[in-house]
Amino acid sequence: MKIIITEETLKSKIEFEKLHLDHSYGEDFYVLRAKVGDKVIAFLKYGVYENEPNIKMIEVDKAWRRMGIATDMIKKLQALYPDTEIDLGYATDDGGKFIKSLNRKFYPNAQYEKLTKRLSKVTSEIKRIISQIDKEDYSESPKLDDLYDEQYEIQDQLQDMKSGKWLIEGMLTELLTKKNVAVTNSKVSKVYMGGNWVKKIKNPNTNTGENYSKEELLQYQIMVDNQSSGIFPPTIIRILKDRGGNRRPVILQKKVNVDSQALIYHKILRNIEPIQFRTILEVIAMRGVSNSMQDELEEVHEILTPELSKYFDEYVDVSKKLYEIRKKYHLEYGVDLHSTNYGFYNGKIVIIDFSSPFLKMP
Repeated sequence: MKIIITEETLKSKIEFEKLHLDHSYGEDFYVLRAKVGDKVIAFLKYGVYENEPNIKMIEVDKAWRRMGIATDMIKKLQALYPDTEIDLGYATDDGGKFIKSLNRKFYPNAQYEKLTKRLSKVTSEIKRIISQIDKEDYSESPKLDDLYDEQYEIQDQLQDMKSGKWLIEGMLTELLTKKNVAVTNSKVSKVYMGGNWVKKIKNPNTNTGENYSKEELLQYQIMVDNQSSGIFPPTIIRILKDRGGNRRPVILQKKVNVDSQALIYHKILRNIEPIQFRTILEVIAMRGVSNSMQDELEEVHEILTPELSKYFDEYVDVSKKLYEIRKKYHLEYGVDLHSTNYGFYNGKIVIIDFSSPFLKMP
């Protein structure tokens, strides 16, 4: 019998460990090592200065090259500093090609953009007034001192400010290890918590079967395809093999704060009973906002405090966007929007799950 060893089989045996090497002049030095058993097959040396990582060296054993291990190590490093751009350093020609192959996404700095726009307006205003002065119109010349002061202040702020940051995208290596803690084990999924991501694997049972239903998988694909809507956390679908060789879908989602959101959800719920908050959200997600629903929304606003009213609007806006998305996909089955199907991500309410395993498409 021929035994075929695939790259996936080999990579599944890899474990990663981080070691602190030294500290000098405010910079800490670390090494991230990839190991199979006791053998180190790759390492990434990096420094951290003022909480900003910078890569010093990457080396992969010749027998383990061309398998994406170097990429996995950089993704692991990005996972340790999820909101910080990694300084990839200077590279050889081969290193430059490797850097270009990384899946990186640019996130603009909103403050930088705001200051740049203001600087442009101030500079234009200065030019306009000077043009008037050239025509011997001095009516607005007293404004120049303040405008020049503001121009200098903005230029000074922009001098040390970055226009944005490049972050490495993709599934994080931490989610492939066995060190993640299972936080739930429901009738539907077994959920593991990584440092910044959550991993969901179908938990087989007599009620929901061995695999995710097509409705559940479709909802996650919708989340993947509609990231620009702003109502879903970053979501990835991976198909992995279990110990029996069966291909199983694994859902990966950026970690959100479900508990803080649930407190807000239940505060609203307590205030508007017997008007059913969950029913309102689910009806909007399925049918949109009718005239009668608009009247009901206005009635709710009269009951809630200004703070809760603001959050209520956020939930409603999320349901409105979900309705438009469902309409685009011609979805006819219902939705399930209880309190733990939401969370806070980057300060906004998002949906992490909206389909029930018991809802079936015809």
